[in-house]
Amino acid sequence: MEYLRCAVVGLGTFGSFHARVWSELPYTRLAAVCDQDTARAAALGAQYGVPWYTDHRALLAQCSCEAVSVATPDHLHRQVAVDAARAGKHVLVEKPLATSREDVNAIVQAAKQNGVRVMCDLHNRVNPPFALT
Repeated sequence: MEYLRCAVVGLGTFGSFHARVWSELPYTRLAAVCDQDTARAAALGAQYGVPWYTDHRALLAQCSCEAVSVATPDHLHRQVAVDAARAGKHVLVEKPLATSREDVNAIVQAAKQNGVRVMCDLHNRVNPPFALT
């Protein structure tokens, strides 16, 4: 069976959730985690038995993943997403995709130039309290 190997950059509330989900879905495997907080990165790496990083560029250079979840603070989405696309990784970005039109355009351009897909996680679209209103 083939698995999609996924890494997570940004291990706060939503990034930690992404790590858990990638480790539990039947056709995905968590490949690595990354956070600027060394203790947080090391703890989640140990919890899931995967390599951990404090610099997303090192993760992108060393990890054999095919996709990256970006769950950093909103204003940091652009650089991580662009770097991931340039590294040939598909990208899932927590909402919002970016905080400016310029940042959105840079992410889209990097994805097009490198033949990867970019998605924005809009999880509240299926969250019953939001979906029913």
